[in-house]
Amino acid sequence: NTQFTNVDGRHNPDLYSTAFDMVVIGREMMANAKLREIASTQRFTPLWSGGQIWNGNYLLYIYPGTLGVKTLTEDQFRAIIEES
Repeated sequence: NTQFTNVDGRHNPDLYSTAFDMVVIGREMMANAKLREIASTQRFTPLWSGGQIWNGNYLLYIYPGTLGVKTLTEDQFRAIIEES
């Protein structure tokens, strides 16, 4: 029941999913230790120049122990959140 049309999940008329599918995808992602580490990282300094990269999932900063999965804010949908 899911069709992705871009890599970041931003709105596209041809992109669709269900809450259940997103939970299944998030659960599988969090079962992978490396992906879980990436999702819960607040800041990262890459080896290339350009400065520090920060995670826009604000729950990581205000709720200790949050692991993170996906957040999205779009005017059309208000806010979408999937957390661990």
